[in-house]
Order: sequence, then structure tokens, then C-alpha cells
Amino acid sequence: MLVVATDDPLAPSGCAALRDLRGTPLVRWAVRAVVDARLCDRVVVVCPAAALDAVIEAVTFGAGGSSAAAPVAVVTGEGGGQLGGVIEALQAAGGTWDLIVMHDPLHALAASDLVREVVDALVEAPPEVVAVIPVRPVTDTLKWVDDEHVVQSTVDRDGFRMVYGPLAFRFGAIADELGRAPAAEPTTATGDLLTLLVTNGGHRVTTVAAPGQVFRIASAEDVVLADAMVDVGAANPSSHGRR
Repeated sequence: MLVVATDDPLAPSGCAALRDLRGTPLVRWAVRAVVDARLCDRVVVVCPAAALDAVIEAVTFGAGGSSAAAPVAVVTGEGGGQLGGVIEALQAAGGTWDLIVMHDPLHALAASDLVREVVDALVEAPPEVVAVIPVRPVTDTLKWVDDEHVVQSTVDRDGFRMVYGPLAFRFGAIADELGRAPAAEPTTATGDLLTLLVTNGGHRVTTVAAPGQVFRIASAEDVVLADAMVDVGAANPSSHGRR
């Protein structure tokens, strides 16, 4: 599952995921990684209604694209890319959901081997583990500041991790926690939000190591950096280790 959000008025159709990287929209890079992993029965892309045609065009694979091992459905629903709407969209797409992969289209340089790794790690994990997420250690100094932006302390970064996509979840745990959660303001669905949902419910989440070339491509400037990273990733494929 991928969620394309209306998040940048300067991007095509207001969606950063529709920016081009080497002539290909970011969302298509991400969909291709999920399809090429050959683990998913179906790939669902949820998007705002106003961007539906643009997203369909972006993720439609032609004769020169990836061989579609799984059908790709682009859907909208009540709430669009909001959390409740995503669950409705999955149900509307049909099928029986056991494990789901939540991939951020802005983490477009994540390759299919990372998709396979998070899914394999979840399949092999004990039942109390309901999610597997790719992470990297925090290397920058972290400062705690108050409401007036005054530095109060230095935070020990050793226990912190940066989270990337794709993430794998047991769908039953997500559905159960949504059923128990009180009604809230509409919230855009993200991997971070789903992780928070299940951890707040007392479930266990484990990690695998994210490769260095994966980062969030949110702005036009990020696309320039990503263009360089495409070649870095091809020349230096990273090994992934479970943690």
C-alpha cells in the first residue's frame, strides 16, 4: 500500500510523489520496488480524488516497464489518504489481507530487496511482533529545547533511530487497534502513524537496517540529490542486517 498525499503546492497536482526522478515519477519508482519484490498479491495506491488521473498515469506500466507480478490498483475513498480512508480503500479493493507493506512513495530509492527483507523478517517473527521497519542510527547531535526554543539539554542519541520505508505490518493488528481507538481528527496515513498505533496498543515492532541511499525525497532539491544517489546505490549495493 502506498499513499500519495497533497503535500506540496509546488509539485505536480500538489503531490510531491509525482515529481520526476530521471523522467519517472517518484511514486512509480516506489510501486516498481513493491511489484518487483514479487511478494504482494496486489498493490494499492491511495490518492486524493483530484490527483487520481495523474497518479494512474504515473503508475501504469507500459511494455517497457516492470513485468506486473501483482496488479496495481489506484483508489480514492472517503477521507482520501487519511487513515480511516486507507482502511476503507483496502477493503474496497477486495481480497483477504494478512500482511501489508506500507511504502512511502517519497522513499523512492528503496529497492525490492528491502521490501523482501521487511516481509521475510515479519513472516519469521513470533506472533507478538506485528511490524518490521527499516531504520538507521541517528548520527547528528540531538538537543532538547523548550517552547521558547531555548536549549535545555543534550539527548543521548544512541537509543534513537531514523525510520524509512517500506514497512511491513500484520493487518489484523492495525484493524484491531483502529477498532479500539477513539474517534480523532482526520489524519494522513503514514508508516510512522501505523507504527505508533500498534506500539501504543502494546504490540512489538522490530527493525532491519536501512541502506544508506534511502532517504525522503520531499523537495525539488531532494530530487537533485536523489539523482546522484541512484548511481551511488547501483555502484555500492548495501547489505541489510536484521536488528
